[in-house]
Parts: sequence; C-alpha cells; structure tokens
Amino acid sequence: MRTRLLATAIVVVLLAPSVTAHGADTFSFIMRNSTLQPSEAVVEVNETMVFHNVVDFNRILTLDLDGDGESEWTCEAGPLDSAGSDDECTLWLEEGNWTAEEFVVEIWNNGTEFWKSISISVNLHDEEQGEDGDEHDHSESDHQHGEEVNGDLESLLLSAAVLSFGVAALIWISRNIKGGEEE
Repeated sequence: MRTRLLATAIVVVLLAPSVTAHGADTFSFIMRNSTLQPSEAVVEVNETMVFHNVVDFNRILTLDLDGDGESEWTCEAGPLDSAGSDDECTLWLEEGNWTAEEFVVEIWNNGTEFWKSISISVNLHDEEQGEDGDEHDHSESDHQHGEEVNGDLESLLLSAAVLSFGVAALIWISRNIKGGEEE
C-alpha cells in the first residue's frame, strides 16, 4: 500500500506541468571618459535600460519623446560610487507606454556641457509590420526568438529525461517489491 502511494506521488510530481515565461531583460550602457558603449541599441518593450557612469563627475541624461524641446525623462548619474547605485540611471520601457519608435537620449557632463547622444530603437514583442504596413528588418528579433525556441526545446528535453527517469524508477521499485513479496 505504501509503495502504491509513493509511486502515485512520484507520477503526480513528474507529470505536473511546468510553466516558463518571458521575463524582462536589462540593457546596460557604460559611460566612460570619452566613450559610450554601446553607441546605439535596439531594445524590446518591457526591458530596462541602465546607464552606468564610470567617471568622477556627474552626468545628466535627458529624453524628449514628443520633440517639443521639453524633456519627459531626466536622470542624474552621480560620479562612480561602488558602494551604491547613485552612479546609474534606469529607464524601464513599460509595456503599454511605449510604441515601436526610435528616440535619442542626450547625455550632458555636469549638466551644462553636451557630451554624447545615443540612438535607441524600441521594438514591440509581436510586431511583424510597422504602422505603414512595411515589413521591417527583424534579424535581431528573429535571432532572439530562435533562442527562445531553443530554450523551449531544452526545457522539453529536460522534462522528458526527468519523466523517463521517474518511469524507470517506478518499474524498478515495482519489480523489487514483487520480488521481495515472493521471498
């Protein structure tokens, strides 16, 4: 009786569905003395962009989304501070608040001297065509989608291996119990 209960419990655990979800990613930029890496980016909605300031003075980042000359987003990254996060600025591309577009983040040294700008393109997850009906180049997006498919295949194979091991264990247990009962 105990063996059947154990076997049932193992089967239930092995057959329980597993769920995976697409999580948000982080895209990092490094602001050095004379360089900004990367110099441009293609990001997805629901990602967070983090700008790391690795110099010993402040930098101010601004973003004008509607082109009216007024910044809708401003962030000040302090000088490099390994003890905290004052030396970075974060911008979350919250789903529902962003459309597929290109925008420019301007970066200023100490708030007064223009330093660099970075062009950032935002892609929607399920976007196959633009608003104008033209198909866009999704080579990077397709590559990421291929990685997700590979991840799903790996997850499926791992689940199949665990299930096979569980079935083998049940067969081994049932044969050993029957052999033990006959003795």
